Amino acid sequence: MLANFLLVNLIRVDSGFTILDSVKNPKKTLYRDEHLTIQQLIHQVFTIIRNDKDFRIVFPIVVSNVGFFIPPDSLDE
Repeated sequence: MLANFLLVNLIRVDSGFTILDSVKNPKKTLYRDEHLTIQQLIHQVFTIIRNDKDFRIVFPIVVSNVGFFIPPDSLDE
């Protein structure tokens, strides 16, 4: 539940910055640092999920609730 909550809200915030970028200047990213920070936070959430002992159960639930299809092996480092 926590992973779902974090991912959904990080994606919402990132989408909000994308909308602000589009409204202000569609040819330039004004919130580059914010996008990078959110990307790093999403990576941290997936790192925690990947290291969970129930990864094979948790991962499909999390990505389906967020609305994405991400193959589990795409998280291999």
